[in-house]
Amino acid sequence: DLGQRVTALYGTPQDIEWAFADSRLFLLQARPITTLYPLPQTDGSEDLRVYISLGSVQGVPDPFTPLGQDMIKGLFAGICRIFRLEATIFDQPLVHIAGERPWIAVTAALRNPLGRRIFLKALPLVEPVVARSIRELTRDPRLSVGTFRPSILARAAPVLARILGAALFAWLLPEAALHRVQASVEKVIALTEGQAQRAGTLHQRLALWEWLCHQVMFPMVFPLFVPLIAVGYASLHALGRLAAKLEARNPDLPPGLFMEVTRGLANNATTEMDLQLWQVAQQIRTDAQAYAAFSAASPEALARDFHDKTLPEAAQIALAEFLERYGMRGLAEIDVGRPRWREQPVALIHALQSYLSIKDAGAAPDAVFQRGQQAAREAEQHLAAAAVTGLRTPLAGSLVHWLTRRVRTLAGLRESPKFLIIRLMDMARTALLTSGQELVEAGILRQADDVFFLHMNELKVLAMCTSGDWMRLVETRRATYNREMHRRMIPRLLLSDGTAIHGTPGNTAEASDRTMVGSGVSPGTVEGKVHVVFNPNDARLEPGEILVCPGTDPSWTPLFLAAGGLVMEVGGMMTHGSVVAREYGIPAVAGVDRATERLQSGQRVRVDGNSGRIQLID
Repeated sequence: DLGQRVTALYGTPQDIEWAFADSRLFLLQARPITTLYPLPQTDGSEDLRVYISLGSVQGVPDPFTPLGQDMIKGLFAGICRIFRLEATIFDQPLVHIAGERPWIAVTAALRNPLGRRIFLKALPLVEPVVARSIRELTRDPRLSVGTFRPSILARAAPVLARILGAALFAWLLPEAALHRVQASVEKVIALTEGQAQRAGTLHQRLALWEWLCHQVMFPMVFPLFVPLIAVGYASLHALGRLAAKLEARNPDLPPGLFMEVTRGLANNATTEMDLQLWQVAQQIRTDAQAYAAFSAASPEALARDFHDKTLPEAAQIALAEFLERYGMRGLAEIDVGRPRWREQPVALIHALQSYLSIKDAGAAPDAVFQRGQQAAREAEQHLAAAAVTGLRTPLAGSLVHWLTRRVRTLAGLRESPKFLIIRLMDMARTALLTSGQELVEAGILRQADDVFFLHMNELKVLAMCTSGDWMRLVETRRATYNREMHRRMIPRLLLSDGTAIHGTPGNTAEASDRTMVGSGVSPGTVEGKVHVVFNPNDARLEPGEILVCPGTDPSWTPLFLAAGGLVMEVGGMMTHGSVVAREYGIPAVAGVDRATERLQSGQRVRVDGNSGRIQLID
């Protein structure tokens, strides 16, 4: 009763100290619970709400800038529009903000019988730790399943029909389906470039922003890629089930052989980017002046020289060409307010210096990638031969080749939707930075990227009139953002009753002081020294080190080319780091509880990407 009275007095739960004296209860102290994670604002309903951290799914534990939060809301408003539900950046039911981070409301999906089945099937591929917690939550009577409403599917029928038609076409003619999508992507980019060029005022640039969110990023991009990616991974799933049957009949068949067919996949935007960066390193290596500069100078000094255009010519040209194609990428790139590589190339220079320290030609990333492609071909042949022998029909071998062709052609597109979204987002970001500079010149803001610390509705007001202390508002927002940057314990799930779930590690019976267990997401076993990294912008990996990090997005993957193995606290089979690790043949384990706390740089570990075990050696 005392705890409830104190909560009512202060408006939030408090950390209290109390004592009994002469049979009386005394309150000694009351102070805020500083570690209590804030909850999303609700409509006041007492019904249980469940929220999943978007950051844990995307490998981005950091807070989002205010305009970055609005962009995520706008993207999910686009999803609502696919189901013909009216939604905007300012009014949509799916994304809520807490602790300056976006949270996805999944209560409606969990209460829908079809939604729950799809959710529980798909989520383990992306975040198995969250999936286990969700599965436990479904036993809570407050999340009882309601009745299925066909009207939801009816609203999305036009889009679903397009998706099913495209999926059927991809099953029959995967290469033709790929070429069709690639042509459509170029049309979307050309359309957006035209719109961006015509946006010459802040008001017009904000309209461009809303058009991208509501009409393009999900409504156009989602139906383009989902059918092909679904066919690619459905083929991989079928191949895995077939391989499991063959392994049961033939104990000599290597376990997890079917995963080898995902090595060195074609059409993966992220691996293509990383291999292109390796070529930049090769151009630097073959030029004595450039090589000497990268061997002696700090990444920060080299980045300044690049912006001043005073790098040795070979390095200046090679890096500029890379950034022309990939400069819109960066750490936590899904937040439009975060700097891009073209603005801050320090992380790339760290990676290039790591590449230049690779002396063994056999360990060169392009050679490793080519060996991965060869390993995939050999795995396909091995599986096909085992299928013919085990099932006693040549058709079984043909089925293996048929499925593998679709995996090899289409599964690599897993990275393409985000790459396209980031390219489109970059056009809006560049336009808004132009407006930001204009506002700086008018004395309204201090620096151009202050625009990202204002919300969309505030920028609309600013576009109509300039009155207001915008500098002070931005200063307050930056202070809040910087404070949240230091928050380390980020829940993966939040419940509206205040429960914060940080994770439910799997296979805890196998864990010990010297053994950690997660989900094996890239097969193979490797031993090496741990290198714990929280920010790829200031990390340089030595070849063969085991990269241990909270999570990864595509901006982390240049580090993979030097890494011997990968350990992540979040993620699953389908997250960016896992996909790229498999293509490079790097053993990887995801969903390892508090890995960055329990492992220390310099320790030696054995990483088993098949079983998901990390063994501390010394």
